[in-house]
Amino acid sequence: MELTYYRPLTKSLHILEYPLFGADPTGYKAVNLALNAMVVLLLFMFVLHATKHPTVAFFSVLLYSVNPIRAEAVYWAYSDSYILMSLFSLGALVLYQRQCVFLALIAFSLSLLCHEMAVLLAVIILLYTFLIDEKGSFQAYVPSLLFFILAGAFLVLRTIIVGAIPLGETDTVTFLNTAVVVIQRYTKIFFYPDAPVTFYARQLFASLTPEVIISYVVVGLLAAFGVWLWFRRRTYLFWYLWFFVWMSVSLNIAAFGEYLMAEKILYLASAGFCVMLAFLLVEFDNRKPLVYGLLVSIAVIHSVTTFTRATYWQDTRTYLQKGLEFAPDFFLPHYVLGRDYVKTQEYDKALVEFTRAAHFNPRHAPSYNGMGNIYYQYNDMDSAIRAWEKSITLVPEDPVPYYNIGLALQKQQNLSGALSYFEQYLTLSPRPDPGIVSRIKEFRSIVDR
Repeated sequence: MELTYYRPLTKSLHILEYPLFGADPTGYKAVNLALNAMVVLLLFMFVLHATKHPTVAFFSVLLYSVNPIRAEAVYWAYSDSYILMSLFSLGALVLYQRQCVFLALIAFSLSLLCHEMAVLLAVIILLYTFLIDEKGSFQAYVPSLLFFILAGAFLVLRTIIVGAIPLGETDTVTFLNTAVVVIQRYTKIFFYPDAPVTFYARQLFASLTPEVIISYVVVGLLAAFGVWLWFRRRTYLFWYLWFFVWMSVSLNIAAFGEYLMAEKILYLASAGFCVMLAFLLVEFDNRKPLVYGLLVSIAVIHSVTTFTRATYWQDTRTYLQKGLEFAPDFFLPHYVLGRDYVKTQEYDKALVEFTRAAHFNPRHAPSYNGMGNIYYQYNDMDSAIRAWEKSITLVPEDPVPYYNIGLALQKQQNLSGALSYFEQYLTLSPRPDPGIVSRIKEFRSIVDR
């Protein structure tokens, strides 16, 4: 099962952008940068109001704005859903701080229409009311409960329109092992990213491995630190939990395609740790020059790292090639890179990538389709048919390889065999291409003569 997106506001932005920018990514990136700047400004307003500490607010957004882990969401045009969701979510928080609950709910509604993970804002609102505002009476929580009601209504609406959000189907042990690895990895890459371009392939941990054991230790320490904050720094606990609440969407293990996790999930989540760092360092009042120098140094290092990452987001090919340095055994980038080579008619390179993709995932039918297409271009019909037949064994309901095999058999003058595959294509295809249908009818009349 994979997630079917319901992001009408994000889609509306794309509809407005495409007539202006077409296939050129420059315009989309410019919009992302502008939206990102607005997110940083709203975060400053939110942190300043919550902490009443201008220095903490300044260094928080300084660390946040340059953190390399956020680069993926900004540089990749299609990730603007994370930026839009963060923009409206922070807008809702700023309005909630100022007791403009109705307007905050409107902003929350807009964030929900940008990205499904906005439902987590209801949890953030509740934590804010309890840990920052420190409200004691039930009546004080009524406004925050409205956000849960709205989140529930959105999930019902989404289910009606596109279906429910799928839940990963794993046993308890595998889920726990994988969840602690995800939490450990996200915590690590906030402080030290793995690579300029990363691909985290879906990987479930059914048994204890060294990484799983280390992850349990790390998560245990993180939980212990959270308990310490509860007793000693309860205000800080809000910012600490902020990180884990926003990244918790990745704990829906095995439900979202071929990826286990992605850096863009931390686009908004990273703000929590940034505020925590600023708080903890600024507390050393007797060593202000040293602390400020350290904060500025971190900001400079992260700025350089973030800026250099832009080099690898110039085009699809550069991005994929760099990402494969980090994950050379991940089949999907190989497959997508092969498709990119096909566009420029570099068939030798495309065949290499499709073959690698099939090697790393022998059950990936599109890789065999790609190989068949290349062999067809080379006029190697036997190899093309074998590749397409392999695809059919994996996904027998896909009509495309049937049609392709029909074309190959037609070239080999096996007309009856070709017609048989063409007929299977028509049977399986819910909406066959009218041009193809017309050609098959003409071919059928020739064979019947």
